[in-house]
Amino acid sequence: MLDMPRWVRVLSLSLIAAVACGQEAPPAATPAPVQGGSAGAAASGTAGSAGSVVTPSAGQAGSSAGATAGMGTGGANSAGTSAGAGSAGAAGASSGGSGGSVSVVACTGSNFCDGFEAAQGTDFGSWKQNGTDGTLKADVTHVFSGQQAMQFVSNPGASKRVQLELVGAPLFPVQNNKFWGRMMAWAEDLPGMSDMEAKNVHYDLVQGSGNGDAEYRVAGMGGVLLNYNPHDCYYGTQKPIPEGRWACWEWLFDGSTNTIEFHIDGVLQASVVSKGQGCVDGTSSVWAAPTFNELRIGFVNYQSKAETTKLWLDDFAAGPERIGCPAALPTSH
Repeated sequence: MLDMPRWVRVLSLSLIAAVACGQEAPPAATPAPVQGGSAGAAASGTAGSAGSVVTPSAGQAGSSAGATAGMGTGGANSAGTSAGAGSAGAAGASSGGSGGSVSVVACTGSNFCDGFEAAQGTDFGSWKQNGTDGTLKADVTHVFSGQQAMQFVSNPGASKRVQLELVGAPLFPVQNNKFWGRMMAWAEDLPGMSDMEAKNVHYDLVQGSGNGDAEYRVAGMGGVLLNYNPHDCYYGTQKPIPEGRWACWEWLFDGSTNTIEFHIDGVLQASVVSKGQGCVDGTSSVWAAPTFNELRIGFVNYQSKAETTKLWLDDFAAGPERIGCPAALPTSH
């Protein structure tokens, strides 16, 4: 070792001891991967306490930038940035939303978003409660981002309904009678076999309708189910709906082509264009869409179930184009 002054040797030994005792600075967070990109690079900024990064769906991402927004108690929020370079496609940009709950990309243009941060008591902002067969409240048990999520608790038995309902503005009317929806969901004790009948329990998670006319439904019945009323038409799968973790639910209700799609974590689970597998009433009906003016999210079942089903929803967004799934946050639980 080269000869050095005594104070340099002491300082060097002190730094080595600090590292050995775990006093080193924590490593920089690894940026979330961008779907559809072949490589990524990060540029650090000043990150706040919470936020989300939108992950474009496959084929959309050439390059994408997201900012993790701070959630300050006063003054301006500061944001860090990350970027991932894809092989093709257009660039997308995002920055943290107000309250650190929903990214700005989800809230721009004609999109409507809600992180449910302002929900308190029976005041749900733009939404109102539909059904009282359980409880509906802001809750901190499972929160994807921000400080709270909406909890839906459905009692055991048949025909139990606990939903949030949005009628008209700020989401409707929608251009070309078409809209995408996206929200983060944590489910527990989704129903299985009926208590009273030798078949699976049909339950709805998302319902889109218009002035009491036809209704498009994202549902479950053993696996993922798409459902249409009137005529109780169906398209069923054996694909399970995730439980006990955060999952990204995306849906397309397109009245211009009579199309329903449902995606989980960016992967298509089921789709119907005009007709499904059949209808309970024996008809072969086209899934003729209403003029969408109403949306309900939450839980409703149609056969008797033994379970007390619980559902947490967070980071809702809807608009004319697919929004994509946010990256999981380190503080998610």
